[in-house]
Amino acid sequence: ILFSYKKLSYIIILTLQSILCIFIVHFFNGNILLHQNLEKNILSNFLFLIIMFSGITIIAAKINYLKDVEYIKDKAKLFKINKSLIKINTEIDQLNVAALHSMKTPLYVAEDFIKQLHKNAIAQNENFDSNEYITLINNSIHLSEMYVQNLFIYDAIITNTITYEYFKMLEKIKFVLEIATKKASNVSITVDCNDFMVHTNEFCFLVILENLITNGLKYNNSDRKTLTISARKNRYETVVRITDNGIGIEPIYFDRVFFPFVRINQNIQVDGTGLGLSSVKIAASKINGNVKIVESSKKGTTFEFNFKNN
Repeated sequence: ILFSYKKLSYIIILTLQSILCIFIVHFFNGNILLHQNLEKNILSNFLFLIIMFSGITIIAAKINYLKDVEYIKDKAKLFKINKSLIKINTEIDQLNVAALHSMKTPLYVAEDFIKQLHKNAIAQNENFDSNEYITLINNSIHLSEMYVQNLFIYDAIITNTITYEYFKMLEKIKFVLEIATKKASNVSITVDCNDFMVHTNEFCFLVILENLITNGLKYNNSDRKTLTISARKNRYETVVRITDNGIGIEPIYFDRVFFPFVRINQNIQVDGTGLGLSSVKIAASKINGNVKIVESSKKGTTFEFNFKNN
């Protein structure tokens, strides 16, 4: 936009004044106010032009003043609306946190109760399928806990203010691998990464890395699970690739897997909430990055996420 509304209006008024001046001089030939004395006639026409210019300028100024007043009022209204929306969003966030905490408490109680029942059943040698029911209930409680935990992470990614920290890439990769492989067995991991520094949001980075590594191990039926993690940094961005030998993802689902509550492998007996990859997608966008599936087959999947160097 070359001109603001105010500047444009002044240009239009100036143009109208010039047209009016030309019209008076050329079409009326200086005889708008008739006087026998030529000097008086020129002076009268000159005064007439000044009065006309002044009148048009005052009208233009008045119009702009009214527009400015209207703009200030609208801006004040928007400020109040924005302030109220921020307050409402803050209250909703507080309600979400309170609700999630409230959901956790009965789950913990139920889980402890089930564990105690299980111990009593074993102690009394009760084998009337009680173990099967207890296992079913216990798995449901565990899934509910996963939902609560993932909702916490999802909410934190969306609502938290993004700050940037310096940390070592290789150090964080090893940290996540240590956590993700604790319950996994027969896993072969290859890391191709120099120990360079990155400057981004650590929480979002860890959410992305942990989800992609965990999924590579979780959705994997191979006798020996393999993960290859590579990280490269150039002048503009940092790129991380994670390749597994899991069950793979069909190309038609390459975009859909990043939607909330979407699970494409419903027949696989693996606990999941459908929030992991959607959290990854949002976390990547929060740090000015992106995540995508580079390739996938029944022999495994390669994910890639990148983020700008800040």
